[in-house]
Amino acid sequence: AGTATSALPSLTPSESVSELPVLPPLPEEPDFSPASASRTVLLERLDSGEPAVPGIPVLLRAALDPEGGAPSERVVYRFESSPAVPFTVSTEATPNEVTAIFPEAGTYAIRCTVLEQGEDSLHPLGTSEEFLLNVEPLMLSLSALPETPYIGQEVTVTAHISPSIPETKRAILWETEGVAAAGKDEGTVFLFRALKTGEATLTAHLTAGDLGGTLASASMSLQIRPYDVTVDLLGPEEPRARIWKPGEGLFPLEEELAVFEKMRV
Repeated sequence: AGTATSALPSLTPSESVSELPVLPPLPEEPDFSPASASRTVLLERLDSGEPAVPGIPVLLRAALDPEGGAPSERVVYRFESSPAVPFTVSTEATPNEVTAIFPEAGTYAIRCTVLEQGEDSLHPLGTSEEFLLNVEPLMLSLSALPETPYIGQEVTVTAHISPSIPETKRAILWETEGVAAAGKDEGTVFLFRALKTGEATLTAHLTAGDLGGTLASASMSLQIRPYDVTVDLLGPEEPRARIWKPGEGLFPLEEELAVFEKMRV
């Protein structure tokens, strides 16, 4: 067991957001000679199967090489990155595991120094090699089917997230404007029907789930079309009406129309 902070002298330190005891400062040039800092520190990303994107926490873990024996309870783990970001200890029981949220895309160099806390000072045990983390830009776009809907027709609007983020770590908030009536929110899919013609605007906001904060937004506008209605005269029903001609009898109408004759339209 131990504590974790986020400061190393040779890189720009970042402010820790965890509640930690006040520790004596490190010297400007700590002695990392083999006699004082010979332990190997391993640094890894625990959620490496997921892409690293701005605004979504990344889980990191540092550990001393087991060949040197188990660390004492007075061991301190200090994480930092360049560019600097804050690190938060996951739990008190695992001070060597931290989360970090990266504000923008880019490559971040991360490392951890392990120190042992003495009576009056901290003694470095070792430092990890730089761990390069590539944070990918986050893209959000929308598509609609059909693209040119008619009034009253159901429209499916889909939010596309790139790279993909696990559902447990993100949420989509939808907004509608114009003639788009309130619809059904199904996460990355929004269903609605427009009750009149005009422009319907849909906006999706990608957030970091329970952490809140908007990571990306995208909007699209659809023109809701009216139905074109025409009436065609198909002619009278068969059999045709017949008329009486004196001295000739009943004859079916050919071109004329009779009063009360049924017509097809």
